[in-house]
Amino acid sequence: MRKDLIITCVFVFILLVRPSASGDVVHLNNGRDVEGEITEETGEAVTLKIKIGQVVIKKDKIKAVEKKELAPGFFDDTSGNVTHKEGVQAGGQPEAQKSGLAIKAEYKKLSSGDAIVVEGTTNLPPNTVIEFVLKSPVETIQARKEKIGKSPFSVRIGQSSNKKIPPGSYVVEAVFSPDGQEDEAVKEKVKGLKEIKAESEVTVGVPEEVENLVDKRRSELISQIKGAAGMYGELTGEYEAQKAAFNKAAWNARALKWQAKINDIKSSIAKYHTKVANFDFALQESNLNEVAYSLERLISRYTDELFKANNLTYNLSTWAGSKDTETLKKDIEGRLSDLETFAGKQEKK
Repeated sequence: MRKDLIITCVFVFILLVRPSASGDVVHLNNGRDVEGEITEETGEAVTLKIKIGQVVIKKDKIKAVEKKELAPGFFDDTSGNVTHKEGVQAGGQPEAQKSGLAIKAEYKKLSSGDAIVVEGTTNLPPNTVIEFVLKSPVETIQARKEKIGKSPFSVRIGQSSNKKIPPGSYVVEAVFSPDGQEDEAVKEKVKGLKEIKAESEVTVGVPEEVENLVDKRRSELISQIKGAAGMYGELTGEYEAQKAAFNKAAWNARALKWQAKINDIKSSIAKYHTKVANFDFALQESNLNEVAYSLERLISRYTDELFKANNLTYNLSTWAGSKDTETLKKDIEGRLSDLETFAGKQEKK
């Protein structure tokens, strides 16, 4: 009898002081973090145990791995079936246990056409509606809802007959929302749950072809960044020279050449959004696009100042924006600094 009592007390003590779990945080190149425990590592990828199931992450997608103490019961938070706990919350509604959702997306060439196949696991009840969203670095490509019959499940998403997805890197999100359920039985079972999201990266296209496109874009992007930086130096230098000795014809001729270069940068960014998707380049392309527009505005501001200083008429368009010359210059210089840092790192690859 006494022995039984001691064992019971020890068991309760262990529950109360349950230790944290040793885990890992995988920092991805696209800025996202994934918490879990690395259970396997090869030369090409790591396998990470997450809250429910596991995910395989290629090493070229990983920026760094950090050791971290996970919260006690980290891997238990989403275990078990979706059932109701004993007891009732304030307001008379039963409190639902936490649930989980995990997915892995893969691009496949099928006899019926190319598609992204999403395979996943969940402990949500059968006939739960889940929304699958395919995102590029700059926009949402497709969003569709599917009723999941049972776990594990498989869903096809992706390009339609009239719109093909450009090769490159994408993210697939699976989103469960309790408010988006259609089945009354499901609504009852998921009461008390919050929205759940799971995501997976996926590369669309033949890997070798995608890599070649990315390499080509990297080279062009580096060249365009250097070109924009050089253009800004020329523009400011020419402006200072023109303040000392204004030559209207020479200034206008230089302005036309700069505008042509700016148009090339903008059209190249637009072209590559439809040819290859890459999360590493998306932010830099956005910054470079802003630099291009700011350079246009700065040319207009400089022209206005030079013309007024020489008693000439120049109609400054409202398109030039509300930012004054110094604000435009600071904005351009700040973005160019970030872009040149990025270009320097990319040249080493």
